[in-house]
Amino acid sequence: MKIVDIQVSIEEKREELIGLVRMYGFNHEKVVVCSQELDDLVYRLMESITYQESIFSISAKKNTNNNIHSP
Repeated sequence: MKIVDIQVSIEEKREELIGLVRMYGFNHEKVVVCSQELDDLVYRLMESITYQESIFSISAKKNTNNNIHSP
């Protein structure tokens, strides 16, 4: 899943959570489950960002090393 897709899913889940809290309060099972699903989406977003940053870092290092060895 692309980062932008995860961000959209997070916003949708956040809106759902807000609605559930208004209906049921903070301690209802539906609210807890939705909150856990939101947590999972946030975790997936952070994983994706970290992965992309590591790929970018590796790519940048390769480019730097290639430029150093070029005549």
